[in-house]
This record gives sequence, C-alpha cells and structure tokens, in this order.
Amino acid sequence: MTDELYGALDVGTTSCKFVVVSGEGEVKASASSEYETKYPKPGWAEQNPTDWIVAVKECLRAVGKQTLSKIARYQWDAPAHTIVFLDENDQPLRPSLIWEDQRASEEAEAIRAEDGDLIQSICYNQVKPIFGCLNSCG
Repeated sequence: MTDELYGALDVGTTSCKFVVVSGEGEVKASASSEYETKYPKPGWAEQNPTDWIVAVKECLRAVGKQTLSKIARYQWDAPAHTIVFLDENDQPLRPSLIWEDQRASEEAEAIRAEDGDLIQSICYNQVKPIFGCLNSCG
C-alpha cells in the first residue's frame, strides 16, 4: 500500500474532531477540541464562530506539521443549517445560530401552514425554524 494518509475534520455541535488514517484504515493521529454552546433564552442555541476556528487550529497543531504534510486527501464537515452573520469584512457580527435554535418556531409554523407543501416539493425538506431552504434551493 501507499504511505499516503487521509484526514477527516468534523466541526461538530460540541467540538472539533480530526483523525488521520492510513490507506489500510489504521489511525495514525487524532485530536479534538471542545467549544461552548450558549442557551441565552429557552429555545435559543448559539455559538461563537471564532471558537470553531480556534478549535480547528488546535486540532491541526495537535496532529503536527509532519503528519499533516503526508495527507493526500481530506474531508471536512460541519453542522447543517448554521447561520453566521458577517460584516463587510467577513467578521462575525454576533454569535451564530446553530441547528438547535428554535426561536423562529412560530414563523416556521406559519410558513409551513401556508406554503409548506410547495417548499418541500422544491427543496425536498420540511420548513424548520433554523432551515434556510430559500438560500439552498435553485
């Protein structure tokens, strides 16, 4: 087999996780770094987007430059339906709304009642409080 390594980076709901494996699937390195979710009001769920960047850097640093230089391919994933508000310099304006956030439940129900079937026929998803369907549909 080859000396190539493969990396997988997961920016998840509670932490960033990074694993590096060989072509045979043997784990060569791994790291994780947690971050906080804040619940400022019932039904609200927010995270600081800067915390994700710090966590990714911590994971990459923990794995080390030598291992990273051998990675032939990598995969990256992050939570769906996460809203990040940015200023004109692409800097976060406020904490990010993550998939758990339900503050728009009443609005989602109203949309669902009026146009839920149409939206589902276009987007193949139901209207949810955090779902940004109109941004992801053709």
